[in-house]
Formats: sequence, C-alpha cells, structure tokens
Amino acid sequence: MTRRAQANNRRFRIFLRISNFSSASGDQDGMVQTRSGFDMKFVALAFSCLLLFAMPASADDARTFDAMVALANRGDAEAQYHVGMMHNNGIGTQQDRSQALGWFQKSAAANDPLGAYKLARPIRESAAFGPD
Repeated sequence: MTRRAQANNRRFRIFLRISNFSSASGDQDGMVQTRSGFDMKFVALAFSCLLLFAMPASADDARTFDAMVALANRGDAEAQYHVGMMHNNGIGTQQDRSQALGWFQKSAAANDPLGAYKLARPIRESAAFGPD
C-alpha cells in the first residue's frame, strides 16, 4: 500500500469514528446538534473533506532523499544515518537493506551515535544477549 493510500485510509477511519460518534450519541433521530444548531454530521463531513484534500506531508520524498544524499556524500554523519534510514524504510528510494547497512557503517565511523545504535541493535537483540 502506498503512503498516499495509507494516509487516505487513516483519514477515512477518522471520518468513520466521527460519524459513528455523531449517530451514536444524538437524540432519537440520530442527529447531534451543538448549541448554535449545527448538525455534527455536517461538521464531520466538512472535516473529512478537509482531510481528504489535504496534501500529505511526505509528498516530496524523492527530493528530500536526493538532498540528504548530497549532504551525506559531503561527510555529514547525521545525514548518512538518515540516508540509511530512508534506504531501510524505502522512503524516497527503493528499499535496500544492504545500502542502508553501508550508510549506517559510514555514520557510525563518523561517530554518529544513531548510526552506531543501528549497527549494534541486531547484535544486542540476538539470542546471545536476549531482548531488552
């Protein structure tokens, strides 16, 4: 499922929760009205339209990835970690765990604690050490 589909799915679930609240907590005909007389279903519909047409925050992942790679190639340890995470999670690029590992190694070599953590985490969670 794409990020846009996931965002739309979340918006639809929020709309369903709002509309279920409206019909479950109203008077006999299922309508909830505020003191000013607005129907809550109208408010829920307006809110869902607003959510539906809102642009997701992650709409420009590819450009963000390219900018982060440029910083990482200049030696920025934090950017190297973030490029590794983007490869690891497939944000702005295809998911590639081996590329992610390489970027985490570069980040750790540049003394970034998050890069070192991503390298040490699988070892710590192995059977020899046990989970937290």
